[in-house]
Amino acid sequence: MALNDEPEELLLLPPISDKDIAKKIILFKCQHFDFPQEIETDAEKAAFFNRMVSEMPGFLHFLEQWEIPKELKDPERRCGVIHYHEPSLMESLGSLAPEAALRGLIDQANDYGSLPLPWDGTAAELKAILYSCEITRRDSDKLLGSWLPSTGTYLGKLCGQGVEKLKLNRGSQRWRIS
Repeated sequence: MALNDEPEELLLLPPISDKDIAKKIILFKCQHFDFPQEIETDAEKAAFFNRMVSEMPGFLHFLEQWEIPKELKDPERRCGVIHYHEPSLMESLGSLAPEAALRGLIDQANDYGSLPLPWDGTAAELKAILYSCEITRRDSDKLLGSWLPSTGTYLGKLCGQGVEKLKLNRGSQRWRIS
């Protein structure tokens, strides 16, 4: 898939935070490139094409002789190589993820005084706090909506980023947010 790096286009990608999906996707950032020769006229385009065709046997020979470096090999992957995720694209994707939006709402509620950190509680309790906070109510409804497990799912994705999953307490998952 080729797409631009505007937020609305990056959202076409599946969540790369899912470890299983992440291993199956390679993200490159491609930029405009100025060719070393003019290719405007039909004659220039034909010359460029002929040059590419003439270089193809050498390029194919190189590929056939080339060995994948050991640090890039992974026999468990379908293609036999590890994935690559261009860091700036991963940063952009991370900021667009729903769990990042939840973290933003938590920080807003904390700044507003409705959710003093550190905080311990259930996902349902957190959702109720965010809905009751004047500054986060509307965005919480958009993000968390009617899908009941949304808050807990996003908290799980935030583990290790200021969120800790605590032991079950009477069947309810508890969370610590710092």
